[in-house]
Amino acid sequence: MPSGDILQLVCVALSAMFLSILINAFLQGRFRRRKTLAPKQHNTGLPVFLFENETLIDATTTAQDFIARRPKDMTEFDYLISLLGGFFPTILTDLADGKKASVVSSRDDSLSVDIAKKDQALRITLNGSDHLQALLQYKDLEQEALQNETDTLRYLCDHAPQLIWQEDSENGQVVWANKAYLEYSDRKQPPTAHTGQAWPSHRLFDELPYPIAKDATPLTSRRSLKLAGQEAEHWFDVTSMPGPAGALHYASCANDVMRAEEGQKSFMATIANTFAQLSIGLAIFDSKRRLASYNPAFGELTGLPTNFLIGRPSIHNVLDRLRDLQILPEPKDYTSFRQHFAALEAEAKNGTYVENWEMPDGQTFRVTGRPHPNGALAFLFEDVTAEVSLTRRFRTEIETGQSVLDSLPDAIAVFSATNMLVVANDAYFDLWGQPETTMSANMDLRTSLRTWKADCVSTGAWRRIEDFAKAPSTREPWSDTVVRLDGRQITCAVTPLPNNMTLVRFLKSTKRTPTLQKLMTADPALIMRKS
Repeated sequence: MPSGDILQLVCVALSAMFLSILINAFLQGRFRRRKTLAPKQHNTGLPVFLFENETLIDATTTAQDFIARRPKDMTEFDYLISLLGGFFPTILTDLADGKKASVVSSRDDSLSVDIAKKDQALRITLNGSDHLQALLQYKDLEQEALQNETDTLRYLCDHAPQLIWQEDSENGQVVWANKAYLEYSDRKQPPTAHTGQAWPSHRLFDELPYPIAKDATPLTSRRSLKLAGQEAEHWFDVTSMPGPAGALHYASCANDVMRAEEGQKSFMATIANTFAQLSIGLAIFDSKRRLASYNPAFGELTGLPTNFLIGRPSIHNVLDRLRDLQILPEPKDYTSFRQHFAALEAEAKNGTYVENWEMPDGQTFRVTGRPHPNGALAFLFEDVTAEVSLTRRFRTEIETGQSVLDSLPDAIAVFSATNMLVVANDAYFDLWGQPETTMSANMDLRTSLRTWKADCVSTGAWRRIEDFAKAPSTREPWSDTVVRLDGRQITCAVTPLPNNMTLVRFLKSTKRTPTLQKLMTADPALIMRKS
């Protein structure tokens, strides 16, 4: 035989030997693991499960049959525990690693579950004193668990407050319905219409579509139902979805929701009617800053056309249109215009924006920005032209009156009913050496009297002025002469004014008291003052 053929045969033999070694090593390791965790009664036919991290990695034939009806949305481990839970309540008791335990059934002490745990592996063996009898009992246990689940589901469906029913895919015929659906089906038609009827022949909601595609997503719609002998409609939120053999429908009562929505609509209509009667313009912008609502006064005050407003323009489009209509204060440039109204939006969000907009035609709008729920903004537009004009006229009249008083040579001071200084002219401040800021310093009559006394010779006129200011409304004017420390005589005239106010007038004079003048020349310290 050629040497090349011999070498090829040797290589093939070595490869086969190496492969055999690998297969034996794998099988030995697998069987060692199975030997560690599998029960000695592996051939008895009892269910044996082998889990790793709650994932089924091996099971006997009887074990696979035991969980064959597992729902697709449940794992093998969860389904097994749910089946055994009624018989073995403590099956999930923590088990230390490397330990074994046997849990006896709470309902039949001949049944037990052997549990062994090692590392991440968990072996569960369904055992019993008589293996054949135990196998039959476990079969009955499975059937009982399934029957209990079926009874529970039937109970839940029959006692559910929702209407639940199933229709076929051919003509929408009801093939199954719960108790609530059947009750409404009986109430929809007069009692005589049910004679000889064993199953609802008519759909409660005729407008529901059918058939429903198997891949369709659940669809919810609101439907009404009118019962026999009742005028009011019953409302339901109906959810339709594809089922295993047709369509499944779930209907929840929506009467309270409908009443709440109708009440809300009525309330909103009342609010809308109220806003429609207001002379103040109202504009509400949603969280995306688009016009969500407005009243007629807003359009009338701003002159914005209706076809523009119903298009739900953005707040910037509204401001741009108002600028074109000269309804906005005109800045020097467009950049400052944009910056100004960006600040307007930010201030309105905090509820602090209040500003008067003066128009070129003389109109004045007071614009107020307020935050609204869900991030919306509300703007109020109020025509305050008359108010501003009246305020300006009053201010002009006050300024004119003050100018007239300042032009008089006599010193004049007016005190309110609470004896606060409210009006004084320049001659008064010059006479008594007081700054004009006295008017804003809450100067009262008592403080003024101290100033007058400090610069004059003692006299009873001051006490008389104080009593006059406190007297009842019936008062007579009077006058008296007071002497200043420099010898000048001043006529002090006191006159009552409306609203219990008091006018004190000091008439200037060039006369001096001779005796006082001599005393001042001789020794000024001899002059007496009233403190």
